[in-house]
Amino acid sequence: MSLFIKYGVYSNQISKIDRMYYNSNETDETYEIDIDTFAKINTVPSVYLNPDGIGGIAKRLYQKYASTALNVFVELDIDNLTVINAVDSSLSGGGSIGGTRKRLFTSDLEIDGKLHELDPNTLAIINSISAGNPYDDGTAGTKDRYYTCNDLSDDAYERNQDTFSIINTYTDINPSPTDVGAINDRMYSCSSVGDTLYEHNASTFAIIDSLAIGERPTGIGGVK
Repeated sequence: MSLFIKYGVYSNQISKIDRMYYNSNETDETYEIDIDTFAKINTVPSVYLNPDGIGGIAKRLYQKYASTALNVFVELDIDNLTVINAVDSSLSGGGSIGGTRKRLFTSDLEIDGKLHELDPNTLAIINSISAGNPYDDGTAGTKDRYYTCNDLSDDAYERNQDTFSIINTYTDINPSPTDVGAINDRMYSCSSVGDTLYEHNASTFAIIDSLAIGERPTGIGGVK
C-alpha cells in the first residue's frame, strides 16, 4: 500500500535502477557498461588484484576476490566503484557473487561445489549447501529468481533460493561461461572464450546480443 502526501509519494516498493558491471583479472579493472550496447561508461582499477566476480542486489554492488593471497568480499559504491566495506572471507575457491533484489549469494569452486547465501550488510555466510557440482562458477539473480552457471558444461541453472536445488536447466548458454549477471528483468553472461559479453533472453537463455570486449571477463553482474 502506498501513502500519498501533498509533496510526494511514499511507497513500500523499491524503485529499480538497472545498472550493469563487469571485471577482468587480465586488466585488474572494473567497468560499468551500458545495459543495451555494452559500451563502457566508467573504468576504474579494481580494489585488489585478480577480481573473481561482481554482482548486486537492489541498489547495492559487491565484488568477490579469492586467491592464494587474498580472500575477501567487498561492497562497492555503485557510482564511483570505491570501497564501502571489505570483509575477509573463509572461501578460498574462485567464484562469483550476486543476487535477487533482496537476497545475496556467492558460489565457491571448492571440491564439494558449495553455494552460500550472505548477509548483505555484514557479508557473513548465513546458509551453505553443496550444489553437487564443483564448477558452478557464476551466480546472479533477476529481481526474484536465482541462477548459477557451469564453466565446464556451459550450462546455466535456475535454483531454489532456500535449498539451492535445480528448478530449470539451460544448456550451452555460451562457450565456457565464467559468470552470469542480471538486472531486474534482463540476463547477461560472460566468457573467456573470445573475451565476450552476452545478453540472453531472460526466460530461455537464448543469446540476444554479444560483444567481444578485448580483455578477459571474469565476472559480470548488476544492481536492480
